[in-house]
Amino acid sequence: MKDADPLLRWFLVDEHHDDGDRPVGVCVEVDGLFADEADPAVERWTLHGWTATTTIGPGPLGEVALTAGNRENYLQDVTVVEVAGETLVLEGRVHPSMEYLPDEEHPDVPEIELRRIGAGEAELLGTFRTATGLYRERPEYWPPDVTLIGFRPEPWLREEMRHSEGKPVTIRATVIAQDSDGRMIRTSISGLHAEIAEVRPSVHGGDLLDVALDDGFWEPMPVSARHRWTAWLDSPPRENGTWASLDPAGRVDWILMALNNHSTQPEHPPGQTYRLEGRHVTEIAGFFCAMGEAINGPGGYYGWGEHAFDDCLSGPYFGAKGPFRLIWTDFAVARQHCEGLDDVLALLAKHNVEVIQE
Repeated sequence: MKDADPLLRWFLVDEHHDDGDRPVGVCVEVDGLFADEADPAVERWTLHGWTATTTIGPGPLGEVALTAGNRENYLQDVTVVEVAGETLVLEGRVHPSMEYLPDEEHPDVPEIELRRIGAGEAELLGTFRTATGLYRERPEYWPPDVTLIGFRPEPWLREEMRHSEGKPVTIRATVIAQDSDGRMIRTSISGLHAEIAEVRPSVHGGDLLDVALDDGFWEPMPVSARHRWTAWLDSPPRENGTWASLDPAGRVDWILMALNNHSTQPEHPPGQTYRLEGRHVTEIAGFFCAMGEAINGPGGYYGWGEHAFDDCLSGPYFGAKGPFRLIWTDFAVARQHCEGLDDVLALLAKHNVEVIQE
């Protein structure tokens, strides 16, 4: 599946073909692979039957939760516009992760709780009975259609395109990237399933094509991840700590790339000693970046959350399982900054990992 042309780095593979994985083609770029959903619009809501449990007045609230029975919705960038007797007027945005909610009728409950979300437990601000402008259907987000730039289709697909006689030609594929060392890295998004809308000679020349499709990825990767993917593919990590300058969101992207780059590792003999460089472990994502490198070297993967970490420690496909010894340098950095550290330590203890703090 590898290609000698370094520009052709995005491979399309049909993993659901009757005869097993079937190559579809390779291209220079997948336009639409990285795309951001627009921020939800600012809205105004009027809450009726308002009963306050704490004093609030006009001004910012931040993020809030609305609890109606067992149903919970979140609003962000919320500002109190007006408080007038039993009426509370708010402005803000529906939370991006719930952009299409609430899309049902008003909850059939006696009262709805309004809570402000902060660092600790959410603070109950009050309750209301009904709301105007809140519980309604909203426009659905559609990701951008994909265009395969500099696409070289496999012979079977080229023939199908040539002899389609006006019938739709469908591309169904998972996108896999090739780094400069020739290693293949899966993307962490759902695959393509779209019809070809237009074919034209590529801007990259030769026998390459630019192929426009009539649909996109349901969950494209964020635009902020593009340069990290480009950097990793151009120069895969060859020394530990390459991730250290990334912000928390960038570190999460790094872990996902490490996961996608991970292949089944032979298990190291039990009782080994590993060294975790901890001076940049300032949040849980930093821990997993450093832990992946401690076990599996630069760009290595060893978990991305509690359950995945438990799986890695249980073996046998991630390079090491307990018992082993972990020398954790600059442990005090994590103790000061890393929320969730005690959960990490509990899992290490569960799998008989001896942690030596330095």
